[in-house]
Amino acid sequence: MKKTTGKKPTMSIIVPALNEEKNIEAAIKKAIRLAKPRFSAYEVIAINDGSRDKTGEIIEKIAKENKNVVAVHHDKPWGLGGTYRDGLSKAKYEYFSLLAGDNEELEDSQAVLYDHVGEADLIVSYTVNQSVRATDRQMVSGIFTIIMNILYGLNLRYYTGANIIKTELIRKTPMHTDGHFYMPSLIVRLVKQGYSYKHVPNRIRKSEGSNLYKLKNVISIVKEFIRLFIEVNIANRSKYNKKLVMLS
Repeated sequence: MKKTTGKKPTMSIIVPALNEEKNIEAAIKKAIRLAKPRFSAYEVIAINDGSRDKTGEIIEKIAKENKNVVAVHHDKPWGLGGTYRDGLSKAKYEYFSLLAGDNEELEDSQAVLYDHVGEADLIVSYTVNQSVRATDRQMVSGIFTIIMNILYGLNLRYYTGANIIKTELIRKTPMHTDGHFYMPSLIVRLVKQGYSYKHVPNRIRKSEGSNLYKLKNVISIVKEFIRLFIEVNIANRSKYNKKLVMLS
């Protein structure tokens, strides 16, 4: 699938944030700079996910100053998967992406990722500078990728990056979790159905420690992991047994 030479695509970008008053303004403005020159229309859906600092106030102020920014507020945290689904319910454009509210992604690297929009159904990013993360997180990420590829017969380089996907495809794909496993389960379901995907390298900033290891997050990941395995490899195997379409 090649990018068309006609009208530019359109993009909805969500920027979820929980207590990110120091980073959220920079993250939103980065999203605007990335989207404005590349898409015929765009929106930045900034989600205050139950913050107790000034994150919500900052989002509201930017939304009042820029018609392309949509402010969304949650009374309490919905989780990363929950904010993703809420942003999706409000998205009105052709492609859908997430940028972290902590401004983790490097702008020049993210720009390369966005330049590939329209070349495949899924633009799947993979982090090439894992060394900026703690050693234990690097190990967990590497082992996780290997296990997922073996279990589902895939050759993906990464499952939890800043991926860009056609909005209509996400909307017709089951999403059962509000936790961290929302993106791997989404990627597996789409790729295994034969939708085209393209790997694009991405670099990130050094970030704070992850809350991935909290008990409730671990339980959420395990539950969705089991559900996904049963759905894809057993219950609906014929649906998810399509030829893989990886584009260079």
